Amino acid sequence: YWARSRVLEYLNQVQSRLPAAAKPALGPDATGVGWIYQYALVDRSGSMDKIWADTIGGLNSFVIEQLKVKGTADFTLNVFDDEYTPVPELQGVPLHRVGTIDGSKFPPRGRTALFDAIGRSIVDLGVKLAALPEAERPTTVIVLIQTDGDENDSKEYVGPAGAARIKEMIEHQTKQYGWHFHFAGAQLSAFNVGMSLGFAAQNVQQYAATSIGTKGMYKNLTRATSRARGA
Repeated sequence: YWARSRVLEYLNQVQSRLPAAAKPALGPDATGVGWIYQYALVDRSGSMDKIWADTIGGLNSFVIEQLKVKGTADFTLNVFDDEYTPVPELQGVPLHRVGTIDGSKFPPRGRTALFDAIGRSIVDLGVKLAALPEAERPTTVIVLIQTDGDENDSKEYVGPAGAARIKEMIEHQTKQYGWHFHFAGAQLSAFNVGMSLGFAAQNVQQYAATSIGTKGMYKNLTRATSRARGA
């Protein structure tokens, strides 16, 4: 990714020396799986406190395992409670530069505005990627969402109407752009919630809000992500 950025920089510098009709551009990443964009949206509401250490440990293990998969990948982490909070140092970072995620910087608190967080994530990521030249957009987008409870505090995507809007957005991004969405919920209604929001049944998992349950859930997410990357 760094090398491609340097090549683009050089092409821009020499543009004035080329014939007027010449339009230099980079093609897609020259790997079998291309450039992967991994986006994690993690619940940080107060009830996550009992599994927070295991959640952060799961994220760090996820990054380590994804580094073993061939191909170029960037990583974004955003968290939510009753507010949606991008983690500043983890916005579109090349996977090898993520380092160890420190969950003490954004500890559990607040309520669960799940619908607002999902809606905001899809809009923000869609706008960000749409602003890139087509040749520089990721070949695969993988969105991972973890929560331990039901929606209870959204202000924009409210109730059944809000859920319907989320479903429409997920189905659109899946069908139109091939995004992969994965939903992990600790609530008993996880499958019903995930499928009602447009997640494919095979990409929804219910887990126990325990240390063992959380670790197992992240192992499943890691395997699913590796498969989506062609590993």
